[in-house]
Parts: sequence; structure tokens; C-alpha cells
Amino acid sequence: MKGEWSIASEGARMQDGELCCKGRLKVDGMFLSDVTFVASGKNLRAPLFPGNCLFSGLLLLAMSEKYDLHSELPLSPGFIGSANEISRIIDAWHPEASAVGLSCDQGSLHQGKSEKAAGVGCFFSGGVDSFYSLMRHKDVITHLIFIHGFDVPLHKEKSRKVSLSGVYRVAEALGMEVIEVSTDIRYFGDQLAWWGFYGIPVLVASAHLLSGVLGKIYLPATLDYAQLKPDVTHPYVDPMWSTNELEIVHDGACADRAQKCEAIAHWDLALEHLRVCWELEGELNCGGCEKCIRTQISFDVLGRLDKCSSFSGDYEPERIKEYAYESWRFCYLGDTLRLARKHEHGAMIKILEEAYLLIRAPKTAEDLHANMPAMGSTSSWEAISRSIRQDLFAYLRQSHPEWMIKKMHRYLPQVRESLFRIFWQRCRRWLFRRVLARRLGFLKPG
Repeated sequence: MKGEWSIASEGARMQDGELCCKGRLKVDGMFLSDVTFVASGKNLRAPLFPGNCLFSGLLLLAMSEKYDLHSELPLSPGFIGSANEISRIIDAWHPEASAVGLSCDQGSLHQGKSEKAAGVGCFFSGGVDSFYSLMRHKDVITHLIFIHGFDVPLHKEKSRKVSLSGVYRVAEALGMEVIEVSTDIRYFGDQLAWWGFYGIPVLVASAHLLSGVLGKIYLPATLDYAQLKPDVTHPYVDPMWSTNELEIVHDGACADRAQKCEAIAHWDLALEHLRVCWELEGELNCGGCEKCIRTQISFDVLGRLDKCSSFSGDYEPERIKEYAYESWRFCYLGDTLRLARKHEHGAMIKILEEAYLLIRAPKTAEDLHANMPAMGSTSSWEAISRSIRQDLFAYLRQSHPEWMIKKMHRYLPQVRESLFRIFWQRCRRWLFRRVLARRLGFLKPG
């Protein structure tokens, strides 16, 4: 390891009606950065172990930088053991991170008994995942937790106010309280690691700050069980952050994003205040980004888009194809396509199938890059004429120029045969329909 990060703090205390936990992070005794979590709401109480908040929020950043992490603050009994196990899991999942040494002052270990607070919270951004978990547990949830500085940066004050107003309206309609948590950790963390890598522990840190009033908190799932990956909420890791004072529940992995839309489609409160956009500038949803369009398509398929008043701008479903070159959207688009097929929405099936096929291009390029050393030259497809292969690449250059330029151009002269083999293995239906069938006369031009 490079050295040691140590966390010093005066703990969590009430100041001017707010609960504040400020930590000073030092590297080998030298000041590195301050990190602050501030909560505002009714009847807040300081947590028994404020060290849990700062320690969990900084753990993955320490792993990313390969520094041991030491807390000068009290930690819950067993918390170091759980954090060590989490660090080993993250180490196995992420080659760029390393398991590090974790410790706290022996004198600060608190072995006394503690009880969970009576409140039940749910992290609530106003998105599909949030509303789905809220709908499932609204009979037991007492508090909605909105994080400033999480997906909406602290400097976007107008956007945060717009988002927050909807959260308060939802809470009022359901008879719940709202707790706002603000954190500046991204000003420090984004210089060291990708936000998607360490973002969930920031939610965990906020949860531990609130353990004086909330004994159970639902953390809405990002992906369903079939699509799990190690850089988002995860049903195996999330509950491991729990302590005797706080139960953290990973919730909602039983449904994919389109199924969640289907579940909340007839809940007018959700349709009025739904916020999915991350490009908003003072509006709840811009209506034109990939996520906005995909969500609107789901409600269109369900016949409820006209009731969804939270989207602004013109609805243009065809624009979903403009964003299809980013392969990480593959699973979400597939969810929406399955929903359209379930409800036999012909027009949307056509649009989504075309967008879905476009995503095959960069995924195939990724496969090509990964298999380059093993592929070399091959003559496996000599039976297919050179002219047909040339038609294939001519079609790709004409129809997908951005992808061809960015992903494939460097490989074309050397690996035409190998590239075609991968296309045939992964995209043969698309290949036949779009290139071979036309070449062989099964389709009319145009």
C-alpha cells in the first residue's frame, strides 16, 4: 500500500437545526481534504457511531488510491469485519482497486448494546427505481431521503430545488417526512475515481448519519437480478453495510426498469412527479435525452404517457436511435423492447428493434478488440464471396459512419475475415436481413 488515510472528526452534532458530520482526512499525517455530510429534517438525533458515516463513504476511494484506511472515530461492533469483507469483494470485482488495511483506535471500539430507531426511510430521487420501492413499502416507510450532491451536483441549485419540490409533494400526499442530506464528497472523490464506482457508499454513509432516527432504510435497486453488475447497487453487498443500529435493505431487483414503469404506470402521484433526467437545467425532465425518451416510450407502450405530466418538450421516440451507440444502455433498451412486445405495440417494436440492432455494432467491436490476439487471419468464410463482404462494409460505412470511424477503422484492412466471422456469430439475422438478402435478391432496393 502507498500509506494510510486517517479520518479525524468531532463526530456528529446538531447545529442550527441541522445534523452535521464533518471529517478531516489526512494522508500519513498531512491534511488531504475535508468531507462533510449535513442532514436537515424534523426530530433528528445524532447517531451513536458517527464514524460509520465517514468510514463507509471513504472506503472505496481509499481502495482506488491503494491507501489503508484508519478511523479515529468510534465504529459499530463488527463494522470493521464487514468493511474488510466488502473490500475483498470489490477487490475481486475491480482490478483497478485493491483491498486495503482497515482499522480504528482500539480505545474507540464501543461494545455497548444499541437498539434500532423506529423510523423507516427510503432513498428517494423521484426516479423509477425510487417510486417502485416507495410503492412496495409505502405502508411502512416514514421518511423519504433526498441527497444533494449525489446525482444532481451541489452547484445546480435551481435543478435541486425543482427536484426537491416534487419530493415534498409526494411526502405530503403520503403523510411522510422528508430528510435532506447534503454532501460535498464529490468535490474530492471525483478527482480520484469514477462516480459510479464509489457512489453507492455515499448513500450508505448518509444512511449511517441518520441511524439516530431511522432503524431501517430501503436502497432502491438499479438493475434486476438478471442484469447485475458490480458497479451499482448490489443485493449481496448492500446489506453487508448494516449494523446493530441500522438495517440497509437492497430493494427492487425483482423487476427490470420497464417492469417498474409498468408497476407504477397507474399511480398518478408517480406520473406527476417522476424525475429520471440527469441533464435537467431547472426542469424536472428535459424530455430529449436518452433516458427521458426511453422512459416516455415505456409509458407510451402502456398507454399512460398522456397522464405523465412530468416531461417537457416534444416527444420524439425515433430519437432513441441517436443514442444507440453507447453499449451500456443495451440492457435498458432490451427491457423496453420486451415491454413493447408484451403489449404488442407494433410501431414502438419497430423503433426499438432498430435501435437495439444499432447497439450490436459497438458490442461487436468490443468483442473484436478483446479477441484480437487470438484471432489472427482466417479463411473460414471463403465460401461467401468477396463482393458480399464488401457490400457489408459499404452498408456499415453508409449507415453507421460514427461507429465505423470511432470503433472499427483501424481494424478494417487487417481483419475483414475475422470481423465478418464475429458478425455472423452474433448478428446473423440482422446481417441476412440488411445485407445478404438484398444482395441475393430477396429484398427490393429502397
